[in-house]
Amino acid sequence: MEPIIYDKKTKNETLEFTIKNIDVSFANAIRRTIISGIETIGIISAPHNENNVNISLNTSRINNEIISHRLSLIPIHELTKDNYHKYIIEIDEDNKTDDLYYITTQHFKILDTTENKYLNSSSVEKIFPPWYAPNGKKYFIDLIPLRPKMGNIDGEKLKLNASLSIVSASRDSSFNVANDCYFTNTLDPIEIKNQEKIQKEKEKEKEKDKEKNKENLKNWEFLTKNRYFLPNSFDFKIKTCSKFTNEDLFRLSCKKIISDLSKIKEIELNIKMANSTIENCYNIELEGINYTIGNIINYVLLNKVGDIITVSSFKLTHPHNSFGTLQIGFKINVGNDIITQHIRKSCDISITIFEKIEKLI
Repeated sequence: MEPIIYDKKTKNETLEFTIKNIDVSFANAIRRTIISGIETIGIISAPHNENNVNISLNTSRINNEIISHRLSLIPIHELTKDNYHKYIIEIDEDNKTDDLYYITTQHFKILDTTENKYLNSSSVEKIFPPWYAPNGKKYFIDLIPLRPKMGNIDGEKLKLNASLSIVSASRDSSFNVANDCYFTNTLDPIEIKNQEKIQKEKEKEKEKDKEKNKENLKNWEFLTKNRYFLPNSFDFKIKTCSKFTNEDLFRLSCKKIISDLSKIKEIELNIKMANSTIENCYNIELEGINYTIGNIINYVLLNKVGDIITVSSFKLTHPHNSFGTLQIGFKINVGNDIITQHIRKSCDISITIFEKIEKLI
């Protein structure tokens, strides 16, 4: 059956929809990719040896590490993978007033290194846009406060520059692109109604206390009801906190998954005989692959690729490992070429499904 999306709507800036006719591994891959796999433009501030923030002067109360981290948290708009590398963010501010002075994104300067000139204020505002209040007033993102001059002590100063990089939340949660991204099973209203009727009959027989009956039914409503759901159907909610729209995040996640599956087809697989009681069992180490992609391949191998596979599983033996292990058992002894063929076929099938899913939003 073809994947279908229906009941699509936007509520409180959150995209809501139901997707059906896909396995949970496909739904979870979209969720995991939106949470940590979408690439964007950001400022790397950690670890120290990879810090792209150069602070040459800081007399404020805020230390350099906190300032660098706050810069990482600021979303960057407009810039793309093609042009981000030519820009440098600069701040050179000095509190010469008698009041507390806040450095915000309005005070950022952006140097175009290819032309050796600064972008105008309207261009900077597109890259670091303000939030508009209902009354139309603009509010920029605060970085740090600078205290004013006190007696013979000068007002606080901050001078720094920072380069940009392609980043994702898998590196640092500072670069997260979504506020919300989760799915639940689509509840089956017909089955719930039937089960609720049965539950009420049970309560009448079991308890004479009406208040106790109400409490038990309330518990059933909150917990047990959720066990009755439609197979292969999921209710999604996505809310962006980046330059991407909610729809962009969904489509980008599909593109990223398709890209990762395509890479597996191109690499030479590391296939070893497994130390297992399962006959004709092999371990395939997939470099750079975690549960996002591994569970998709595992599902397709078991359900859509050939009849000679008896068992298939995917696991990360340790979170710090750079590879995942796909374990496959066959009915007969097979060569590496057959194993490779099955895995590549599973990637092709998965890519086709995600290409269809991508077009649904």
